[in-house]
Amino acid sequence: MARRAPLHIPDGSSAYRWWAVDPTGQRQSGQMVASSPEAVVRALARDGWVATRVQEKKTSVADADITAWITGGGVKLKLKARAEFARRLHQMLRAGIAVPKAILSMAEDAKADVAGMYTTIAEKVTGGSTLAAAMAEHPRAFDKVTVAYIASGEEAGTLVQTTERLAKMLANRAAVQTKIKGVTAYPKLVGAAIGLIVTGIILFLVPMYERIYSSFDAELPMPTQWLVWLSNHFIPVSFHRTEILGMTAAYPRPEPLNFLSWVLYLVVGWFVFRRKTKDNPQVGERLDRIKFRAPVLGKLAALQAMQRWASTLAGGLASGVALTRALELAADATGSVWHRNVAPLLVERVRTGRTISSEMLEHTDLYPPSVRTMVATGEATGEVDTMLDSVSASLESDIDALVAGLSAKIEIAMLIVLGVVVGLLLVALYLPVLGLATAATEGMA
Repeated sequence: MARRAPLHIPDGSSAYRWWAVDPTGQRQSGQMVASSPEAVVRALARDGWVATRVQEKKTSVADADITAWITGGGVKLKLKARAEFARRLHQMLRAGIAVPKAILSMAEDAKADVAGMYTTIAEKVTGGSTLAAAMAEHPRAFDKVTVAYIASGEEAGTLVQTTERLAKMLANRAAVQTKIKGVTAYPKLVGAAIGLIVTGIILFLVPMYERIYSSFDAELPMPTQWLVWLSNHFIPVSFHRTEILGMTAAYPRPEPLNFLSWVLYLVVGWFVFRRKTKDNPQVGERLDRIKFRAPVLGKLAALQAMQRWASTLAGGLASGVALTRALELAADATGSVWHRNVAPLLVERVRTGRTISSEMLEHTDLYPPSVRTMVATGEATGEVDTMLDSVSASLESDIDALVAGLSAKIEIAMLIVLGVVVGLLLVALYLPVLGLATAATEGMA
């Protein structure tokens, strides 16, 4: 049986343990959060169940949600897992299965923590909560876009159609994400290999060569001297020996000005900077502008953000989400601060009765001409969602084409970098070999 997650009990409610007989005559039991025992009986009766006993559940320290306290939000679902959740929910709703039973069915073959979350959501829905409200209590598992889709489907009574569209949108986003990871996997592996090779040469090979050349009392070439200096000032810790009570012991001493120390300073400084400025929209927008204009991967990042914007906005409008809310959700789905900064301006245009495309003309560096034209056409014909679907499909094709060509370019670039870096190191190491015979002859003389 799946492990139950700790119940979140809002003010004015309590946790109850219930026993009931289902419509098939089978005895069942479970737990539910409700305002009173009578509310539990009514909730069970709506599904045709007859309550035989309802007892308030006493809370204890064991009921504390330790995982949520540590992670700051409980269970986390990746994009692919959210797409699978929406797909399976759509299939069971289309088959006529009630929402709580559908979610409990998914909990049966899920991991323990995910199963507990599903069980909690099902119990909340059985207790009278909406599915969107129950999902919103798990922000690490279900983002704002997913919750808004579900909420719009529940309000309009089109949850079956909405979950189908949500599943398709999340599946497309997951597919694009997988393609991006596939392209960047090779540079990461090659980059790690280059780093290990260079580190090994500097830390182990260079000191050996230094000892060999120094035995001939010959002056090393300048490139080799630089490499020796880097080897001696590479790691941020040096070990020094001292005698304690007649015994020799080595102790570490930090070297704050060594090469890796500066690398560590840069990494820590960047993380501190991003942490301090993560809520600063101006800084976030400037960083996005730099990222979207970066060579090689900049265009890919811009296309990916725009494809998310178009697909989320199209899906939201088709699912019945208000245009102003759909614009905010679409900006959130991009993961771009630049898009989120422009979203309030688009919303303001809509509220004043003007068109989205008129505001998009003010941000030509963010919205490409093709996107602006399609949105304007959709506004003129009253089919904005259809046009945005076409934009999303076109952008996805552009991403596929860019990824296909980018993979080969990155492979060639990484091979060139590997050859240049390792080649320069080997030249610096073997350059003294050219004068080794002369130095040896002079030493013997």
